[in-house]
Amino acid sequence: MTDPQIPPRAPAPRGTGTGRAVRVVLVISLALNLLVAGVVIGGAVNGRMPHHFGGFDMSLGPFERALPPEGRRAVREDMRSRLADRPRLTRGTAGDAAQFIEALRTETFDRTTVEEIFDAHRDHAVRGMRAGQEALLARLEAMSYEERQAFADRLSRELRRRLE
Repeated sequence: MTDPQIPPRAPAPRGTGTGRAVRVVLVISLALNLLVAGVVIGGAVNGRMPHHFGGFDMSLGPFERALPPEGRRAVREDMRSRLADRPRLTRGTAGDAAQFIEALRTETFDRTTVEEIFDAHRDHAVRGMRAGQEALLARLEAMSYEERQAFADRLSRELRRRLE
């Protein structure tokens, strides 16, 4: 018995099918990431810390909730001062999205350009997180022993509540 010859499959045309779907998903993912980063940084700078977004805690979470109201205000103001160049960050984030879209529109995909955009986006998010951590550390450092013990008790309750 002889095997019939099967002709090789022709490659899929460029710009259709799975490749296009992946691009669309990447664009949507980037847009959502930029939106979340903008909300977090904008809220931190303006003193309106969003707590929950679809089950994802975007603030200092239980650490912030364990602070007394005046401590929360102090941490937010400290973060605001640490992120004083917010307009540059906001323009940078919008610029990243425009650069990303432009990179997708090029005939030849430039991975390095997109990686640089992702790196810049991550750096903005890390900067916001670092500002929050530094502000919280400064607040904790200024607390007396008794205040830290009370904070630890409230934090313990917050963490237990999150696990229940």
